[in-house]
Amino acid sequence: MDVKRYRGKLEPKDAWTIVRMEGRFELIPSSEDNFDILDPIISKDVNTIIIVDTKFDKKSDIINTSTSDLRLQVEMFLLRDGVVPTHVRNDTVLYVDAANLLQVTTDVQNLLHSSYRAKVSGEVSTSMKRDVFPNNGLVGASCKYESPLQTSTIVNCSADSRLNRNENIKITMYYDIGRQRLIPGMDLSKMKESVNISMRADQANLDGDTSNNDFKRTISVKMKYAVHIQADKETSDQVRYKADEKSTHMLRLIHRYIVTNEGPSFLPKTYVNITIPLSKENTKFARIVELPSKCVYHGSIIVEASTQASTTAKTTKFSLPPDTKPERRRREAEQAAQTTKSIGEKSKPTSKNNIMCNDDYSCEVIYCEVLNLEHNEQHIIDIKLDVFEKELAKQKEFLEIHYATNATVTDPFIWYGGKVVPWEKTVYAEKWTTFVVEPSTVVLEVDIWIIIGSAFGALAFLIIVIIILWKCGFFVRKKHNEVQQWKRARLYIH
Repeated sequence: MDVKRYRGKLEPKDAWTIVRMEGRFELIPSSEDNFDILDPIISKDVNTIIIVDTKFDKKSDIINTSTSDLRLQVEMFLLRDGVVPTHVRNDTVLYVDAANLLQVTTDVQNLLHSSYRAKVSGEVSTSMKRDVFPNNGLVGASCKYESPLQTSTIVNCSADSRLNRNENIKITMYYDIGRQRLIPGMDLSKMKESVNISMRADQANLDGDTSNNDFKRTISVKMKYAVHIQADKETSDQVRYKADEKSTHMLRLIHRYIVTNEGPSFLPKTYVNITIPLSKENTKFARIVELPSKCVYHGSIIVEASTQASTTAKTTKFSLPPDTKPERRRREAEQAAQTTKSIGEKSKPTSKNNIMCNDDYSCEVIYCEVLNLEHNEQHIIDIKLDVFEKELAKQKEFLEIHYATNATVTDPFIWYGGKVVPWEKTVYAEKWTTFVVEPSTVVLEVDIWIIIGSAFGALAFLIIVIIILWKCGFFVRKKHNEVQQWKRARLYIH
């Protein structure tokens, strides 16, 4: 009797199960109704059943005394199409949207005597994404896995045959770490704090060193954003005005801010806080005309609010934590304004006047909500203002007037806490508009006292010159006889 080989091996898959062979015999009664032929009978002392148990030669008589040493090694990578795989180490953090697959490769190697019924089992706290690849080692394996409630995956893989010294089974598995898995129902309050991986290698016979049989790793999950804001320099960069203090004309400005999320995570919610100088003391020199639909000030949407659509795509609404008080965002905006004030004062030329949010000017803070900003998407905010031309004309001592608004982006850390990576510095930008006076409208005014002073000065200068010439003898005539002799001499010659 030949034992059928299993996947090219000289032994069956299970070499420890006893092979039982059983033999029976019996007498078959005669089919003829002839009493001359009698059927024999079997003595009651005769055993008609023979059972023999046969064992395979495993080079070890008892499974409990055959000692091996299994070593479990696990290697993991974070995968995303078009991105270089990230090797998972002890300090690796999984950022939402940075990867969508977790590749887990388990390698079980036998370091000593033959290992029987070697297996690897474990659990990963997310669902399986692709089929298991169990035949990457010298010995193949068979795997079963299940995902109860789709929140975790339990894996059990067994070697197809014994593992001789230095032989191994190697299994590669892929798990889902996409946004939908890490944030169930897109509810940030239910966002996973970590992905846990637990694996263990085991066998039927003794393991001489169980310290290398287990693997556990916790990968922290966080949201991370690289958010930038910049002012569009092209819109309302330079505006000319007339030096007319009685003008009723309004100068229209558009201050455009562009918010960009460079990821890797999507940005569920933030605020852009824009400070706008509107008055000085009790004089109002500017007013807000139009805002995007998601912008408010004084806690409510203004009457002239625009209904223009955002430039970013809208996705599923999120269940977000309660909003913080507006005063916090106001303080952040005012702090950024003070920072820009100090920067402006250092470079302020004497021929220019800077109108910006500081102690001299009263400002309004506008809060613009930004929702669901995906990786590499932009959100544009246009603030339309009217500046009173007559108020600019009153500032005659300046050749140019620079008008600035300031925008800061609120760090989502104040809402989501440890779920996100806090920003290292404030994200802010400034938008400047230069007002230049029309030269043809400038009327030069001369003070009467300057004219009087100049006349007296010129007269005094003339008197001084005359005195000096008189002292030098410029006005003294020569003697009369000398003049007559000179005349006679001239006549004689002629």
